[in-house]
Amino acid sequence: MVAYGVGFLAIPLIRYGLLQLKNQGINSRNNQRQQQAIWLNQAGDELQRKLNFAQQFAAQTIIGAEDLAYTTETDLLDQEINQRAQIDAEWQQRLEQNAPPKHPQDDDSL
Repeated sequence: MVAYGVGFLAIPLIRYGLLQLKNQGINSRNNQRQQQAIWLNQAGDELQRKLNFAQQFAAQTIIGAEDLAYTTETDLLDQEINQRAQIDAEWQQRLEQNAPPKHPQDDDSL
């Protein structure tokens, strides 16, 4: 009964201490991020030009169903059956890329 009482009080106390340490780390990272955001907002003209230039290259990529290799909506076997032609075409392309070049003397049609 004493062990239960000690555990009943000690476990939440230990958990509280661990959560406080974890929260201190989170608050520290949040403060660093806030300082960096302030620094970026107060940036000079040269840095603003660089940021604007870099933003031109940032593109939003929208992933559609045709871009997916696998989805959990259907079984893997069903997906492979439905995409059999595409998979065969990809393998054929790989085989053609890796095939050695043909020599005229190898041609049997002569």
